[in-house]
Amino acid sequence: FTTMVPWTQTNKELVVVTPLEPDIRAKEIKLKMTTQEVSLVVRATEIFQGKLFLPIKPDDSTWEIEDAPKGGRQLRIGMAKAKPNQPWDCLFMDEIDDSITVRCFMDISIGGVDVGRIVYGLHGNALPKTVENFRCLCTGEKGVAKVTKKITLKLHYKGCAFHRVVPPFICQGGDLTRDPQGRGGMSIYGEPFDDENFKIKHTGRGQLLMANFGVANNNHSQFAIAMQKISEFETKHVIFGKVLEGMDVLESMMFEGSGEGYTARPVIIEDCGELDSNGNPIEELGSLSLEDEDDGPVLESQ
Repeated sequence: FTTMVPWTQTNKELVVVTPLEPDIRAKEIKLKMTTQEVSLVVRATEIFQGKLFLPIKPDDSTWEIEDAPKGGRQLRIGMAKAKPNQPWDCLFMDEIDDSITVRCFMDISIGGVDVGRIVYGLHGNALPKTVENFRCLCTGEKGVAKVTKKITLKLHYKGCAFHRVVPPFICQGGDLTRDPQGRGGMSIYGEPFDDENFKIKHTGRGQLLMANFGVANNNHSQFAIAMQKISEFETKHVIFGKVLEGMDVLESMMFEGSGEGYTARPVIIEDCGELDSNGNPIEELGSLSLEDEDDGPVLESQ
């Protein structure tokens, strides 16, 4: 178990400090480390054990018994990061709450023909800010954003294209500005927002992640669906959900893609929103007020 293990980090190591009874001797401490797991037993009592968030270097890691700042003794464990300067969002994998808290859908057409629905499950406890951005852009409940004195922009994925489809790697969409090159986007927060965390690990096919033009802390409305495991997605893109239904729709979208990402026919989000516990769309008042508006402006990238 790993509940409530206090820890800190530097650029090079993770530091865990555990108080010790005054009469504990070094030979009564059993510390085992591999690149992925660590366990600590003191005087036949397990203190913690678990799979680590990221790899460490056991041979470069250390432990020592030292005086505690407020008196008494403590055990200091320094676990060397396998990749120095890489921030850890948690110490153990079982600290991550990857439960599905929100379900959203997108109805897709290809060349004007309906091809089916994609249903996403979102990890709202692990990434509340990122999930709320995506959820609201699915429902359209935030209405419009003022871009200039004369131009407003719908904060709604409805009508947006999957403008970049690269078989067999990704399907990318969510450019609210409808820029022909897919260079735009806007979050419900106005400005691009920071990478919330990287707690959810990239495992491969069907994961939902933020698209950021390759720039850290540059999240807006664009998102992508991984169609296989891609090394870049392990550390550079925030993963916040997964496809629950509709992989067959994504496979159909793959046939429209190209190595450059351009699609042979338009791949459009015809409708989208949030689903209730029974799988029925939740009606949003904000989205109703936008039904009679046009498709919105095409903005040039700044």
